[in-house]
Amino acid sequence: SNDLLRFDAGDQADRFVRNDLVRRIAVREDLAFLRGDGTQNTPRGLRYWAAAGNITASAGTTSANIETDVKVAINSLESNNVDIREAVWFMAPRSKNHLINLRDTNGNLIYPSMRSSTPTLFDLPVFVTNNIPTNISTNQSELYLVNMMDVIIGESGGLQIEVDSGASYTDGSSLVSAFEKDQTVVRAIELHDLAVTHEQSIAVINAITWGA
Repeated sequence: SNDLLRFDAGDQADRFVRNDLVRRIAVREDLAFLRGDGTQNTPRGLRYWAAAGNITASAGTTSANIETDVKVAINSLESNNVDIREAVWFMAPRSKNHLINLRDTNGNLIYPSMRSSTPTLFDLPVFVTNNIPTNISTNQSELYLVNMMDVIIGESGGLQIEVDSGASYTDGSSLVSAFEKDQTVVRAIELHDLAVTHEQSIAVINAITWGA
């Protein structure tokens, strides 16, 4: 609202809105680059760049099953001449929290490196995001192993932010006049895309129910 801007001291509201927009765009970008399907002029994410032969269903939830899943993902890359030294894992928080609590029959942690502030799995970095869902087919998730050397992110022009107190915007199905409502509209535009040079550089383990 313009009242917020009028009574704001030191442009704190302006900075808050700008920073909040940047954070929200980052989350949306993360979703697009991971699981975007490439339709309606949106990026195709890693999940849909993966070669069909590199998509495998999870073996199950036991520690032996998880070892099998990890082995299959690594083998999917290496058997296609992919150098995995730059590979990373992407997983949902539920999957991460299951791995960090797995113990053997003697009570020892199976994956202690997952408890690090920079977690690793089989010496490869792990990135955790809620943009990999845990409700696919009710309660399933996915695990990605990606050689990042074969991933290209294109960006043009950087983040463009425009402010207008006389514009209109759509709220649901209604057209709202910012001038009439005494508001200022902030619009952010970012032009980007993602491509993969070698589709066999991505392995997907789906139907994961670790921790479900």
